Amino acid sequence: MKNRALILFLLISNILILASCSSIDSFRGKNDNNHVLLPEGFSHENIKSATKEYINYQLWVNPIRITGTVSEKSFEPYINQIIDFKVRKYDDMPEKELYIETNIGEWLILLKIKDGIVYGDGRVAKDEPGWPQGKYRVVSNFSVLVEEPHKPNYGSSPRKEKMIVAAEEYLRFVLCEDFAKGTESEKWKGARVYLADFYEYEDGASAWIVRNDGVVSYTPVGFVEKDATIKAGGAKGFEIEAVESLDPNDLARFMYERDTGDAVLQFTCDS
Repeated sequence: MKNRALILFLLISNILILASCSSIDSFRGKNDNNHVLLPEGFSHENIKSATKEYINYQLWVNPIRITGTVSEKSFEPYINQIIDFKVRKYDDMPEKELYIETNIGEWLILLKIKDGIVYGDGRVAKDEPGWPQGKYRVVSNFSVLVEEPHKPNYGSSPRKEKMIVAAEEYLRFVLCEDFAKGTESEKWKGARVYLADFYEYEDGASAWIVRNDGVVSYTPVGFVEKDATIKAGGAKGFEIEAVESLDPNDLARFMYERDTGDAVLQFTCDS
């Protein structure tokens, strides 16, 4: 009789433990089809790595102290916590796209691949345009610990070095010379040029030209690739009279300090 009671107790205990585990792992679940192949170039490892990099990048460039708002898609409230993710493969979506579902809200991260690099390309909520339609299967799941924000891993490659060279040629021989020919040419002598670091898959970067009197000029730099040759050009930016006198939480000052601090290239206009 005692043995039967002991067996019954153990069975009930196991059932309760399994139910608890099932509740904890209900979001993670199992893959809908373990035989569904990921699109070419994607792997379980680079999907997780790209998601983690995307989270850190958003924390680095869009902190709540600057944006002033907390949305359902904010990662900042989850720093030092674990977020669970499911990878969705939609039947009717391009092969170079995957969507990542989270357990912290009804929204998705879009992952793309370009030149072999997997990266996050934005977030979309269920009630927003761009929400994917049609059938999908969960092809992978993973968890990420949201770390304190740190400088993103922008990476390096021979192609990116060509992009940096192209940007320098434009900034040094076009933009600097334009300043030297302008009505305030004397004020731009010795100006320091900063090219903010960037991801290789991006089509542009940010540049700042800093005068000795504290005036700064922001210029977006774009890249065009043709026949294995990369060229850079600029677009209209803006100037700030005294950037360091602005509030530390001002967006323009934040951009300036972040970009110059993350610079991948520095030089002076007259060097």
